[in-house]
Parts: sequence; C-alpha cells; structure tokens
Amino acid sequence: MSKNKNKKNNSLQEEKKANRLIKNICIVLVILAVLMIALALYNS
Repeated sequence: MSKNKNKKNNSLQEEKKANRLIKNICIVLVILAVLMIALALYNS
C-alpha cells in the first residue's frame, strides 16, 4: 500500500514540475514577444 501512495506522490511531484516548466516557458515566450515588438517599434 505504501508503494502505491509513493507512486501517487511521485506522479504529483512530476505533474507540479511539468506545470511549473510550462508556466516558465509561457513567461519566457511573452517576454520575447514584448522584446520583439519593442525592437520593431524602435527600429521603425
């Protein structure tokens, strides 16, 4: 029984890690988009 609980905990941790990673990637993409827009406006 403890093994099953441990597996659930591990999958939960993995899920949290994946969610955090996705969130970080989204933030980076937004920052890049803003920078690209700023550069485009600055250069025009």
